[in-house]
Order: sequence, then C-alpha cells, then structure tokens
Amino acid sequence: MESEIGRAGRTINAFEDLRRFFTASELEFYGWERIPILAIRADYLWENDLEAPDYYRDRNLPLPAEVAHAEKLRQQSQDNTRQP
Repeated sequence: MESEIGRAGRTINAFEDLRRFFTASELEFYGWERIPILAIRADYLWENDLEAPDYYRDRNLPLPAEVAHAEKLRQQSQDNTRQP
C-alpha cells in the first residue's frame, strides 16, 4: 500500500497518522514498542482534539492521561481568559 501511495506522489508516516486518532499510551498498549520522537503539530494530536474527552465519556471509558491533561490545560486557559 505504501508503494502505491508513493507512486501517487504522496507520503505517509504511519505513526504520525495514527497519532491523529490515538494517544501515545494507547499505541503502546496496542503493541507499538518504539514510539518515535517526532515533531507533530499540537493541533494534530488526538489528545488535543476538542472531541477526545467526549469520545471516552460517551463510551464510559476512563480518560487516558494525555487526554485528561489536555482537557485540564484547555479549562485553565479558558478560566484565565474569563478573569478580568
């Protein structure tokens, strides 16, 4: 599949693409043994997606640590902008 994508003039990065839909801890849980150090835009990471917390809550799943931390930071940022 990667060669077909390459022939079309595109590239893929499996880890980066998966990080759009999974946290690093979830990927490790499902078998990724080596998590590469990549510069991935913060807005591309699943834990920073505004819908990520609701995804887990709607399914009665515990929030992964990354998602809970990102949600806490968003809440703090909102609280700081509301204060006079």
